[in-house]
Amino acid sequence: MKIIHFLYSGMGGHGDVVFPKIQNDKENKNIIFFIGIENVFSNYITMCKKYKIKYYYFDYKNKINYFFSILKILNSIKPNIIFSHIESVFLLLIYKVFNPSVKLLTFQHISLKIKKTKNHFFNFFEYIFFDKIIFLSPSYKNKVLKKYRFLTLKKKSVVIPTGLKPLKVTLKKVNRQNILVGMSTRFVEGKKIFNLIKLIKYNYENYNLPLKMSIIGKGADYKKIKTYIKTLKLDKHISLDTIHNEKDLDIWNSNLSIYLHFSDGETLSTSIIRALRAGTPLIVSNTSGLKEMVGNKKKCNGYLVNDTNYNYILELINKLVKDKKLYNRLSKNSLNLFKKRYSLDYSSYKYRRLINFYR
Repeated sequence: MKIIHFLYSGMGGHGDVVFPKIQNDKENKNIIFFIGIENVFSNYITMCKKYKIKYYYFDYKNKINYFFSILKILNSIKPNIIFSHIESVFLLLIYKVFNPSVKLLTFQHISLKIKKTKNHFFNFFEYIFFDKIIFLSPSYKNKVLKKYRFLTLKKKSVVIPTGLKPLKVTLKKVNRQNILVGMSTRFVEGKKIFNLIKLIKYNYENYNLPLKMSIIGKGADYKKIKTYIKTLKLDKHISLDTIHNEKDLDIWNSNLSIYLHFSDGETLSTSIIRALRAGTPLIVSNTSGLKEMVGNKKKCNGYLVNDTNYNYILELINKLVKDKKLYNRLSKNSLNLFKKRYSLDYSSYKYRRLINFYR
């Protein structure tokens, strides 16, 4: 079968949803349509070349040209299935009018908490006219079904969590004199990067832990964030880093003492899955989509926090790096949670099962 994935061109967690599932798929012809205002993320190009995946890039800045270019190529390929990871609902519905046999499936990547009116508007049409709605977690699926209970979504709803290959890791050794924390994300609304920066500012004004922060990502707020760090004179303590391949991202995760994730809400954070895979303890916002990624009691692998309570967060960091036994327990629990919920084998099985349904 011919399968096309509509994917945002810039760096983001969507790529980790797509590439692990299709890179070794010999049964189907997989093609990626990269769409966005950013150039295609270099690691995506590397992956496409490595696994011989054909791809196209469509610049969203020229909306009219983008629209007709995609329809033209879709008509030449005539795909059996199209997976949408971006908001392209009307373009795809127009294509389906003239090609009714194509199956339209959409992955839900935006948390309900941060959705705007336009997101709900596009989702409404997806929920009515698309063939399958794919959720990354059962909890998010249940929230959407509850909100849109007037629609018959249950029969067309499927859960396929993000899955990654396991790494060969050993328990981390934390250097109490050089504590490295970090977050990997897109620099866009809903990601609370400024609270991370304020945490470091608060530390050196009130707490003075030997703390450094590495933030990886790109996006609309990059220049604003860079200027803010410089204005606060935190350049020596906070670095904005760009990583171009998966291997370097794994090395970055393995070097972190603690993974921080401050956000208004997530569907399922691939960045946190990577941290779990590296055996890194977590300190994350107490919000939807993050709660289920932090275990409780004996399975605890981190802490849910109010991400503006900087004093409490610093106390937790200090506690973790001082208590080796506690740190090792949380690290082991991160690895165990990854193996239980986010393995590539389970995710790929669910994905193949869905595709085979349409053969």
